[in-house]
Amino acid sequence: MPPPKNKIRHPNGRKRYAHELERIAATARRNTARAQTAPAVAGGEPGRRGDLGSVPGRGVCVGCARPPGTGRNGRQCRYGRSDGFGVVRAAGLFIQCYSPDQYQVAYGVPPLLRRGITGSGETVVMPELANKPGPNFTDIRKDLAAFDKKFGLPAPKLKVTTTLAGASAPYVAGTEEVEDTEIVHAIAPGAALDVILVPANATASAANFTAAVTGTINAAITQNAAVVSVSGSKGEHFFTPAQVARLHAALQQAADRHVTVVTSSGDTGVISDNGPPVQVSLPASDPLVLGVGGTALNASTFTGAYHGEMAWNADTEASGGGYSSLFPRPAYQDGVPRIGRMRGVPDVAADADASTAMALLNRVDCRR
Repeated sequence: MPPPKNKIRHPNGRKRYAHELERIAATARRNTARAQTAPAVAGGEPGRRGDLGSVPGRGVCVGCARPPGTGRNGRQCRYGRSDGFGVVRAAGLFIQCYSPDQYQVAYGVPPLLRRGITGSGETVVMPELANKPGPNFTDIRKDLAAFDKKFGLPAPKLKVTTTLAGASAPYVAGTEEVEDTEIVHAIAPGAALDVILVPANATASAANFTAAVTGTINAAITQNAAVVSVSGSKGEHFFTPAQVARLHAALQQAADRHVTVVTSSGDTGVISDNGPPVQVSLPASDPLVLGVGGTALNASTFTGAYHGEMAWNADTEASGGGYSSLFPRPAYQDGVPRIGRMRGVPDVAADADASTAMALLNRVDCRR
């Protein structure tokens, strides 16, 4: 599963884009020496050029469906310029990007695809914040179509469910929704994608967050989905015992129906939403969840061959992890090195670093 893209949030404005570039600057500099010695086209076929226009999100390099480095009327994209699939030059920094097929290779996906294990016949459900039309948003249908055309992927079966949010513009999407859907589609190209829109204030409180997550799980069960992928989290200390119980009950229903719930471990390191003083996040800390942490990926920019990973730790953001204060260690973690008496998080991890990211396509930046 992807990435991890760790909060249910939408980077909705230019300030967010600028902040992301500042945030990844320290991590990006470590790639400068390697990129300077690499060929001009660091990924894909020799001489092939890409459309990667900017780097607005964590763990992603967002591109444009236009010539490299251009926006409307041929203007240069504000936050970066592409020299190929492998490297995006932004603000004098070298940002490593991988094409979807390179990402597949790095994580061992091609053997599964060759055996016909593509996700066909299964549905992945993703909760996303509902948005209203505006200059900082795009149409998820058009983004996915351009992404598929660019990288040779089959068209997905996309469904948007509005029952929780009552959204009047279901296909209006922010960057987070584009990230989530395109990464899932790249790893499981045959799976159906069901975006469950939740109210725009879903992350404003633990009560709202609990309602959004449980509502999404219930919708996934009703639709016979195979996976729920939640790129959101909130520190354990925010939740009341009743809210924790409500989340666990919904997760138990999902487990009883063989629905796998995958959630982010958070992106503020061990403090998880400025916890007191360290903590982990829900829903990832619930033993019925597959908690996903973040790494920085090192793979071949020509083939995607896996070289290694390290824990994601970039400036003010880092992979969440630690031990739950609510849930005892589940039996499946018995014997895990350095495990204690409480539930350890995360269970697995994958690339979440914006400077070692998979290329995505978001048309909103090149409309600026």
